[in-house]
Amino acid sequence: MLWRRRLDPGYRPADAIGLAEPYAAELSGDWRRSARLWGEIGAPFEQAMALMSGNEAAQREALQLFETLGAQAVANKVRTQMRRSGISNIANGPRATTRANLLGLTRREMQVLKLVDRGLSSKRIAAELDISPKTVDHHVAAMMDKLGAHTRVEASAVARDAGLL
Repeated sequence: MLWRRRLDPGYRPADAIGLAEPYAAELSGDWRRSARLWGEIGAPFEQAMALMSGNEAAQREALQLFETLGAQAVANKVRTQMRRSGISNIANGPRATTRANLLGLTRREMQVLKLVDRGLSSKRIAAELDISPKTVDHHVAAMMDKLGAHTRVEASAVARDAGLL
Protein backbone atom coordinates (compact mmCIF):
# COMPACT_ATOMS: atom_id res chain seq x y z
CA MET A 1 0.00 0.00 0.00
CA LEU A 2 2.73 2.48 0.95
CA TRP A 3 4.67 2.01 -2.27
CA ARG A 4 1.50 2.45 -4.28
CA ARG A 5 0.90 5.71 -2.38
CA ARG A 6 4.51 6.83 -2.98
CA LEU A 7 4.16 6.15 -6.69
CA ASP A 8 0.62 7.53 -6.95
CA PRO A 9 0.08 10.43 -4.49
CA GLY A 10 -3.62 10.38 -5.35
CA TYR A 11 -4.05 6.85 -4.00
CA ARG A 12 -5.92 6.74 -0.68
CA PRO A 13 -5.98 3.31 0.99
CA ALA A 14 -9.04 2.33 2.96
CA ASP A 15 -7.02 1.58 6.10
CA ALA A 16 -3.52 0.82 7.33
CA ILE A 17 -4.42 -2.03 9.67
CA GLY A 18 -1.57 -4.46 10.25
CA LEU A 19 1.15 -2.17 8.94
CA ALA A 20 4.23 -1.32 10.96
CA GLU A 21 3.87 2.00 12.77
CA PRO A 22 6.23 4.05 10.53
CA TYR A 23 4.42 2.85 7.39
CA ALA A 24 1.02 3.53 8.89
CA ALA A 25 2.08 7.04 9.94
CA GLU A 26 3.26 7.88 6.42
CA LEU A 27 0.13 6.42 4.85
CA SER A 28 -2.01 8.56 7.14
CA GLY A 29 -0.09 11.64 5.97
CA ASP A 30 2.02 12.08 9.11
CA TRP A 31 5.41 12.20 7.38
CA ARG A 32 7.04 13.86 10.43
CA ARG A 33 6.13 10.98 12.72
CA SER A 34 7.06 8.41 10.11
CA ALA A 35 10.48 10.02 9.55
CA ARG A 36 11.09 10.24 13.30
CA LEU A 37 10.20 6.58 13.79
CA TRP A 38 12.42 5.46 10.91
CA GLY A 39 15.24 7.57 12.33
CA GLU A 40 14.82 6.01 15.77
CA ILE A 41 15.19 2.49 14.43
CA GLY A 42 18.15 3.40 12.22
CA ALA A 43 16.57 3.15 8.78
CA PRO A 44 17.88 6.27 6.97
CA PHE A 45 16.59 5.31 3.52
CA GLU A 46 13.04 4.88 4.77
CA GLN A 47 13.43 8.04 6.87
CA ALA A 48 14.39 9.96 3.74
CA MET A 49 11.47 8.43 1.83
CA ALA A 50 9.08 9.75 4.49
CA LEU A 51 10.79 13.17 4.47
CA MET A 52 10.18 13.45 0.72
CA SER A 53 6.49 14.02 1.51
CA GLY A 54 7.28 16.98 3.73
CA ASN A 55 8.00 20.66 3.40
CA GLU A 56 11.09 22.23 1.83
CA ALA A 57 13.30 21.68 4.89
CA ALA A 58 12.25 18.02 5.04
CA GLN A 59 12.92 17.54 1.34
CA ARG A 60 16.37 19.08 1.71
CA GLU A 61 17.05 16.70 4.60
CA ALA A 62 15.84 13.78 2.47
CA LEU A 63 18.15 14.86 -0.35
CA GLN A 64 21.10 14.99 2.04
CA LEU A 65 20.31 11.53 3.41
CA PHE A 66 20.03 10.03 -0.08
CA GLU A 67 23.33 11.65 -1.09
CA THR A 68 25.01 10.26 2.03
CA LEU A 69 23.64 6.80 1.25
CA GLY A 70 24.77 7.04 -2.39
CA ALA A 71 21.19 6.65 -3.61
CA GLN A 72 21.65 8.87 -6.66
CA ALA A 73 18.51 7.83 -8.54
CA VAL A 74 16.24 8.73 -5.62
CA ALA A 75 18.26 11.89 -4.89
CA ASN A 76 17.63 12.97 -8.49
CA LYS A 77 13.91 12.26 -8.05
CA VAL A 78 13.88 14.50 -4.96
CA ARG A 79 15.62 17.28 -6.92
CA THR A 80 13.03 17.00 -9.70
CA GLN A 81 10.18 17.04 -7.18
CA MET A 82 11.63 20.10 -5.46
CA ARG A 83 12.14 22.01 -8.72
CA ARG A 84 8.58 21.21 -9.85
CA SER A 85 7.25 22.63 -6.60
CA GLY A 86 9.17 25.87 -7.13
CA ILE A 87 12.04 25.31 -4.70
CA SER A 88 15.30 26.89 -5.84
CA ASN A 89 18.97 26.64 -4.89
CA ILE A 90 19.01 22.86 -5.00
CA ALA A 91 22.46 21.28 -4.91
CA ASN A 92 23.27 19.16 -7.95
CA GLY A 93 25.14 16.59 -5.90
CA PRO A 94 28.60 15.23 -6.45
CA ARG A 95 30.15 15.19 -9.91
CA ALA A 96 30.72 11.89 -11.68
CA THR A 97 34.45 12.04 -10.90
CA THR A 98 33.70 12.46 -7.19
CA ARG A 99 31.18 9.60 -7.21
CA ALA A 100 33.77 7.44 -9.00
CA ASN A 101 36.41 8.12 -6.33
CA LEU A 102 36.59 5.20 -3.93
CA LEU A 103 36.51 7.51 -0.88
CA GLY A 104 34.34 10.29 -2.35
CA LEU A 105 37.14 12.82 -2.82
CA THR A 106 36.81 15.59 -5.39
CA ARG A 107 39.41 16.13 -8.10
CA ARG A 108 40.89 19.05 -6.16
CA GLU A 109 40.91 17.10 -2.89
CA MET A 110 42.89 14.36 -4.66
CA GLN A 111 45.38 16.94 -5.92
CA VAL A 112 45.78 18.30 -2.40
CA LEU A 113 46.05 14.78 -0.95
CA LYS A 114 48.90 13.91 -3.31
CA LEU A 115 50.77 17.07 -2.29
CA VAL A 116 50.04 16.44 1.40
CA ASP A 117 51.45 12.94 0.91
CA ARG A 118 54.66 14.53 -0.41
CA GLY A 119 54.90 16.44 2.87
CA LEU A 120 54.13 19.91 1.49
CA SER A 121 52.77 22.62 3.78
CA SER A 122 49.53 24.47 3.02
CA LYS A 123 51.59 27.44 1.84
CA ARG A 124 53.58 25.26 -0.60
CA ILE A 125 50.44 23.48 -1.81
CA ALA A 126 48.80 26.86 -2.39
CA ALA A 127 51.73 28.00 -4.52
CA GLU A 128 51.73 24.72 -6.44
CA LEU A 129 47.99 24.89 -7.21
CA ASP A 130 47.77 28.68 -7.51
CA ILE A 131 45.14 29.00 -4.77
CA SER A 132 45.18 30.62 -1.33
CA PRO A 133 46.51 28.80 1.74
CA LYS A 134 43.09 29.24 3.35
CA THR A 135 41.48 27.42 0.41
CA VAL A 136 44.06 24.66 0.80
CA ASP A 137 43.13 24.37 4.47
CA HIS A 138 39.45 23.99 3.49
CA HIS A 139 40.34 21.21 1.03
CA VAL A 140 42.55 19.50 3.61
CA ALA A 141 39.78 19.64 6.23
CA ALA A 142 37.20 18.22 3.79
CA MET A 143 39.60 15.50 2.65
CA MET A 144 40.48 14.51 6.22
CA ASP A 145 36.81 14.44 7.19
CA LYS A 146 35.96 12.13 4.28
CA LEU A 147 38.90 9.88 5.13
CA GLY A 148 38.11 9.88 8.84
CA ALA A 149 41.65 11.08 9.54
CA HIS A 150 42.82 13.36 12.34
CA THR A 151 46.23 14.23 10.87
CA ARG A 152 47.75 14.69 7.44
CA VAL A 153 49.94 11.63 7.97
CA GLU A 154 46.88 9.57 8.90
CA ALA A 155 45.06 10.84 5.78
CA SER A 156 47.97 9.68 3.61
CA ALA A 157 47.95 6.27 5.31
CA VAL A 158 44.19 5.83 4.80
CA ALA A 159 44.50 6.82 1.14
CA ARG A 160 47.41 4.42 0.63
CA ASP A 161 45.49 1.57 2.29
CA ALA A 162 42.56 2.29 -0.05
CA GLY A 163 44.87 2.27 -3.08
CA LEU A 164 44.40 5.95 -3.93
CA LEU A 165 48.10 6.79 -3.64
